[in-house]
Parts: sequence; C-alpha cells; structure tokens
Amino acid sequence: MKNKTDIWPPKAIHIMWSAPKLKKNLPIFEDFELLTLVLSALLYRKYNNEITFYTDLPTYNLLLENDLCWAWNEINYNVLEDSVSKNSGYSGIENFAKIWLQGELKPPFLYIDNDAIIAEKLPKSFKDQDFCFAHYEKSESSYTRWYPKVSTYPLRKEYIDTFKFDEENSEIFNTALFYFGSVDLQQIYKNEYESFLKSLTTKDLKSAEFLYLFLDQRLMGLISNKFPEFKVKPFIPYQWNMDKGVMEKLNLNGEFLQKFHHTWGGKKVLSKSLALKNDYCKKLINEYQRFLKPEDLERILKNPLFKNLKL
Repeated sequence: MKNKTDIWPPKAIHIMWSAPKLKKNLPIFEDFELLTLVLSALLYRKYNNEITFYTDLPTYNLLLENDLCWAWNEINYNVLEDSVSKNSGYSGIENFAKIWLQGELKPPFLYIDNDAIIAEKLPKSFKDQDFCFAHYEKSESSYTRWYPKVSTYPLRKEYIDTFKFDEENSEIFNTALFYFGSVDLQQIYKNEYESFLKSLTTKDLKSAEFLYLFLDQRLMGLISNKFPEFKVKPFIPYQWNMDKGVMEKLNLNGEFLQKFHHTWGGKKVLSKSLALKNDYCKKLINEYQRFLKPEDLERILKNPLFKNLKL
C-alpha cells in the first residue's frame, strides 16, 4: 500500500514507563543508560528531525532534577499518565507503554529504543515503506524460549483455536528501532494486540514469560506475513541468530543504516562492572563527541550525574 507522507526524515519518539521498575525497587535509569539516551536524542535531532520523549512523572522529575530535559524537543508525560495508568492491569507486561503507544500515535513516526543511537540521516529509501524494523531475528526452531507458540500463553481456547496467523513461516522482527508509515497497518496491529490482551485468562502474568516479545516483535512479523500488500523492510541487513548468539549479514539490496548502535543485552553486564561501564561510556563519548554541538557536549561532561563515569 502506498505511503504518501511528505515528512522525511520522520519525527521520532523515546518511551519510558517507570512503574514496572519502581515496583521492583529498581532505578529508572542507571547513569550509563541516561548517557546513551541523551546521546540518542541529540544525534537524532542533529541528523534527522525532532524527537519527543513520552514518559511519566517520576521519569520527568528525574530528568528535571538532573538538568537533562534540554536533550529533547519535547517531553510529554500527560499521555502515559492519563492512559497507560488506566491499563494498570497489564503492568506485568514489560514494555506495555511501548506496545500501547505505537498503536495510538498518528503515523508517520519513528520509535528508537532508549539504548539505541542513530548517527546518520535516515535513507530516503525507507520513506515509502509502511513499516520498518531494526533487523530480523532467527532460530532453527521457530519457537524458542523467547518466542513460544501462541498456544503456550494463558489465552481463551476460542482465541487459540481461531488464531489466523502462520506461526511456522513468519519472520521475527527486532523493534529496537521501528517506523510506522501506514495508518492502515497500524490499525491492524492495534486490533490484533488488543484482541490478544482481551483473551488473556489471567492478570497474573508472571507465568507468561516474554509475553512482551510476542506483542512487541513477533506480532508484526505475523501481520506482515498475512498482509503482503504492505511494504515492510529492515533498517539494517542483518539477522540475530539466537542459536549461535551472533549477528549474520544478509544479502539484501538497497540502502540501509550504517551507523546504528544498540547496547541491548550488554546493559546487564555493564550494570555489574564499574570498570566496564566507564569504558563503555568513554567509548560512546569518543565516538560521538565530534557530532555534538560544543555547548551540548560541555553540558554532558559537566553534569554531576555522570561524574562517576569519569568521562
């Protein structure tokens, strides 16, 4: 389906709903995570377009208290405070705010994970796409610990019996970065994830491990397979091989992103080692400082929040 947007590069969003972390007495962000997030916002603004941070009051107050609000064009906490909080029954689903918001914002828009950085202008070849995602994920078994069959989730039998997607032959999309260009495709996604949630037979979602990965990443691959009329492609020509734990380059034609950073699972390692964390942050600054405005770099380097990172 033709995406007729004239907006390119698209406006972007970051999302943070702190309730799941606060419920576990975890910090909203560690210092190295905030550094990555700030660089993500500043570099997108430099190369592409405006970026809005959709968040909640605890996160907004954290940014305000640490003089970091200036990194975004806008910080909006009203949308999530007013809407996601009303869906508190799904608070056990990790990334629920991301899942909900991607079905609500009017396309076109680009979502960037809080630990991802784009340090270049988005190629125009993505402009006419209905949906773009970071990269493919693969396993020799389509159903792994991370992406089990839909029948393993606590869902009503009639939903499972009438599930109308081809689980065996659909791709898995990593959505650390994604672009919605089609209102029609977005509406299909919204209808499907809402139908899934309404079919859950329990609010105790501890047993539904990695449910968010199904709603956030697996579902779009299933939809893409069922509706091939929509134009869908990855931002980078790679797939994450879950069996081998490596990124594999794919033989795909066209323009792709070249300067894309994603901390991903490295966050767990960094959280446990001050030395590794400091090294990571120094490398980030060394890599991206030449792209920043001098005054922005100075504000980062002088921010008390980052003093332990020894930048």
